Amino acid sequence: MENFQGKEWVFIINPVAGNGFARRFVPELKAALQEYQVDAELVYTTGKGHASELAGDYASRGFKYIIGVGGDGMLDVCSIKELSLLQRLNLLMKVPGGTHIYNQRVHYYQTDRIILEFPAEVPFHVDGELNFSSRFEVGISPDALRTIYNPNGKHFFKN
Repeated sequence: MENFQGKEWVFIINPVAGNGFARRFVPELKAALQEYQVDAELVYTTGKGHASELAGDYASRGFKYIIGVGGDGMLDVCSIKELSLLQRLNLLMKVPGGTHIYNQRVHYYQTDRIILEFPAEVPFHVDGELNFSSRFEVGISPDALRTIYNPNGKHFFKN
């Protein structure tokens, strides 16, 4: 088993995310870090925007692996009334800052499941394949997907 030395790792934990899932996940995370001999810092967010501040701080201090642990378990849904091309471009520019949701033509809400039904089949793509359907159901499946993104280094769990 490989030994990852040095403080290159930080886990930024949102303790209220996922109805407390992230906070309850900490013992499992600590056990994995100990098993793989990873010297990491665990820090907790205290409010909106704090995770971004922490990530920037740790990046400026030379940490290579900055991992966010959180998620509220909800889908963020925006339905937008018909817009002209110029209005769409203007709204699109506001998405990175999150201010698009305050536009009066945008209806924003959170849910754990959404069903879309159309009077006729519409096209959609899955893994590059074109398909058609008139009904779509999208939901959150807790613990269904765990990802680690480390494009420039060794894979964390690979033996």
